[in-house]
Amino acid sequence: MADGSEEMKVVYAVRALRSVPNDAEVHVHLGKKVESKISKPVKTEGGTVEFDSLTFAVELSKAGNPKEISFRVGQFSFLKKKVIGVVKMELDDLPPFLPVNRWYPLRAAKGDKEVDGEIHVQIVRVPATLAWGVREFALPVHTLLKKGEMKALEALLGQKDHGLDLSKRDDDDMTALHLIVLEEAAELIARVVAAGAPVDAVMTSARVKPQKDMRGLQVK
Repeated sequence: MADGSEEMKVVYAVRALRSVPNDAEVHVHLGKKVESKISKPVKTEGGTVEFDSLTFAVELSKAGNPKEISFRVGQFSFLKKKVIGVVKMELDDLPPFLPVNRWYPLRAAKGDKEVDGEIHVQIVRVPATLAWGVREFALPVHTLLKKGEMKALEALLGQKDHGLDLSKRDDDDMTALHLIVLEEAAELIARVVAAGAPVDAVMTSARVKPQKDMRGLQVK
């Protein structure tokens, strides 16, 4: 677990916008500095703008230890500059290792009034030496379990809007529940099942023989 002396970084990605003009872009600010501009969608259709899977990582000390990250959605062409809405986050409110993967409603740039539009953000705060990218965001339960971050994992599974697809499999063809059982993390079985993990997914990994599924689990 990260302590107060460890160098930290923030890793983030913007996956999509919803109910916004098709030419909308996202400018990401760390403090007052524009850290990245996300403006090349892979798909635009019916007010939904989808971006690629690119992630950005910024060491916080090198960025001047900003207190806030903001995602500013707007039309920022040379001829048209308009902020549609903003999502702001206090970095200290992001617990280490606990990834966020959710849609946020946009709010007015001034004040806190909700406006039309949403943004899908993935973000996490982790030690600067820790690799975290597209794969880790896709399989956060696997990632946290393998890194031994049990408190963060319990907190993630306990969120009502965790946005997890617990049927996803890793390179060993294992779901999160398979891995939890294999690692003998019995205290997490009931949590991951309650969070929606399929108990009938067949375990076909070469790491475990014979093949079996999870229906025989005794979950208390």
